[in-house]
Amino acid sequence: MWFDQTDYHINDKRYEIKEFVRLLNETPSPGDILSGSPLKYEKRILKFLIGKEYVEELPEGLKLHEARKRLVCALLGGRPTIHVQKLDIDFYFVKVLRIPEGVKFKTTEVSVSGSIGDLRLFLPIIHPESFPLKVLRVWVTDPSMLDIPEVRSAQELEIHFNDDSNYNKLHNLPNRTIRVVDYDMPQEAIIGLIDNWVDFGKDVGSTFTTECGPLNHLVSDVLKEAEEMFGGRKVELVEKDERCYTSIIAIPMPFSSSELIVYGYRIDYYHIKMAVIPQGLTIPIENSSIEVVLEESVEEPLVDESYETEDFENPNRGCLQSLFSCFGL
Repeated sequence: MWFDQTDYHINDKRYEIKEFVRLLNETPSPGDILSGSPLKYEKRILKFLIGKEYVEELPEGLKLHEARKRLVCALLGGRPTIHVQKLDIDFYFVKVLRIPEGVKFKTTEVSVSGSIGDLRLFLPIIHPESFPLKVLRVWVTDPSMLDIPEVRSAQELEIHFNDDSNYNKLHNLPNRTIRVVDYDMPQEAIIGLIDNWVDFGKDVGSTFTTECGPLNHLVSDVLKEAEEMFGGRKVELVEKDERCYTSIIAIPMPFSSSELIVYGYRIDYYHIKMAVIPQGLTIPIENSSIEVVLEESVEEPLVDESYETEDFENPNRGCLQSLFSCFGL
């Protein structure tokens, strides 16, 4: 399930209310003198859309926010718990997200995006049994959000920072898998995180990934500094990562039987990955110089905006008249 301030995506169907402007001819009143073409005036109308299949004009006098509230109540109201595979919330400019009172979504994956979105605002609509989440994607509008248990308990945490001064908050996160999707994460922040993991340790299986965008110069700079600063050595993995296009730098973890590996890989864009693995899974290579395969810049990929839900048994499904009736149609 995916929704934002204007529309709702449920089981591959998109439900939305849109406002349109219709130009109409003004009717002269008795005594008026008309010269030339009739005057036009604007009439604002609301239309109810279900994908591309159905369009209904809503009654005059119904306000936009009232229509959207009626729609979401017809779709989701009447049940305290709704099971969804993934809950996606986009929250950018409008500051009201209309949800039926008392509804809670039970899920394993949550995504909250938008420059004014904050996970804490939406916790009341997420069922407590959803936590700990398997996957959580958040925009960090306030660094204190990374301190709440709902964020720290997620198995996989994907972060978009609004402020690059908050990268040090990554040091204390206990999540097993962490991804940062900012293309401009600076080299010193990445090296600082490596230093933190080496000094304070990290469980085997912990990983960190950051996207570097369409240019790969940051990858080679980070690998070179990691080798020099932490006494890293060039290795190969016993089980190769086919996405890897650079040398792999292994850094010893003091007082531990594990080691930290750092390398670059590419899926559409370039990435830097850190992973804590047990000793014995790497093969040393004599030549310790960093090798990076230079590739052309990558065009920005197309974004797949499809969303899926499961176990959504709406009692109104298949009965469009019940949706129309909520608007008095």
